[in-house]
Amino acid sequence: MLTYDPYAERVATVVGYFDTATMLRQLGLQAHLTPQNMDGVTEFGISLRVETGRTALPGAFTVTWLDIDPEHQGALIDATTNIVMQELEDDDYLGACFATIGRRNYTFTAWTSLEAARHALRGGAHGEAMRLAMADGLGANARGVTSFWEPAALNRVFSPSDPHDISELGGQWL
Repeated sequence: MLTYDPYAERVATVVGYFDTATMLRQLGLQAHLTPQNMDGVTEFGISLRVETGRTALPGAFTVTWLDIDPEHQGALIDATTNIVMQELEDDDYLGACFATIGRRNYTFTAWTSLEAARHALRGGAHGEAMRLAMADGLGANARGVTSFWEPAALNRVFSPSDPHDISELGGQWL
């Protein structure tokens, strides 16, 4: 809405109303709303999943969490992007889920075997990320835990139509 002041011969006011969600969609972005955190009970964040389309059963999972200060989030995103782009070339990499909740950043990754996971995470982009973290590149307050897990059992998809059909997963365990 515009208001014109004829005595000053100029626009006096401009008021705009924007549909933020539509604007974000037009920019190729998503808007997500979350409830307020409940101190000591819940904290909300953001997440994403990397889908490889590979259908092998996972023989191992890796789980990592890193606590970093917000000003170092960009460096972590860059390092993580480099790792994922490298791992997408590895047939033993089955996919991953990432979540950031407050200062804590989680990674859950599926692999064809424990040996494949250990081999993939030993060097390359992951090794560079580890060196970055150990050299205070993610901040002096950074801390974290990495771990390897072998599944004791992988249950089928819960489905009323066919409780034994796992094709619905399309290889995505995460």
